[in-house]
Amino acid sequence: MLSEEKKTTWISIGEVAKLFGVSTQTIRNWSEQGVFSYKRTHGNHRRYSKQEVERKLGIEKQQDQVTVCYSRVSANDQKQDLERQQLEVRNFCEEQQYSNIVEIKEVGSGLNYKKRGFLKLLRWMLSGNVKRVVVSYHDRLIKFGREIIDEICKVRGISFVVVNDKKQLCFEERLSQDIISILTVFCSKIYGRRSHERRKKRKIDAGNHSDKTR
Repeated sequence: MLSEEKKTTWISIGEVAKLFGVSTQTIRNWSEQGVFSYKRTHGNHRRYSKQEVERKLGIEKQQDQVTVCYSRVSANDQKQDLERQQLEVRNFCEEQQYSNIVEIKEVGSGLNYKKRGFLKLLRWMLSGNVKRVVVSYHDRLIKFGREIIDEICKVRGISFVVVNDKKQLCFEERLSQDIISILTVFCSKIYGRRSHERRKKRKIDAGNHSDKTR
C-alpha cells in the first residue's frame, strides 16, 4: 500500500500562483502565514500539495464540479451594486438548489481580461471542474469575446446561466454602449498616465530644488 507521501501530488509555487491568479511572492507570504503547508526539494525549492491547493480553491475532484457565481462592477463607487449582484445570484442558486457553490466578485472593467477573479474562473473552467457559471447580466463577465467563453462552455459541458435575461438591445444601442465602454477605458488610461508623469515631474523638480539649496 502506498504511503500518504507517495499519494500526494506536489506542484511548484509557480503553478500555485497561476491557480490563484496572484504572484509567487504572494504565495510565499501566505505560506509564511500558515495558509499553505509545503516541503523543500533537495534544491531547496518549495513544493505544495495539489490536493491541499484544490481544497483551498474550493475545487474538489471532477465528480464534485462547482457552480461559480460571478459578480462584477466597473468602479469602486459601485460596490453597493456589487453586493446586490452577489446576493441576487446567491439567492437564485439557492432557489435552483445548486450545490458546491463558489463565489467570485471583483471590481474592474469588462474590457480588462487580466482581472484576478476572471483569470481564476477561466482556469477553473479549463480544468473541467466547473458545472455552471451564474451571472446577473450577460455583460458581467466580459464586454467582448463572449464567443470564446461560449466555446469553452461547449467543449467543457459548462452551463452559462444569466439570472436577468433582459430584453436584448437593438444593434444601434449595443454599438453605442460598446463605444462608450471603449472610450471610458482608454480615457482612464490616458489620464492615469498623465497623472503619473506629473507626479514624476514634481518629484524630479523637488529633487533639483533640493540640490540647488545645498
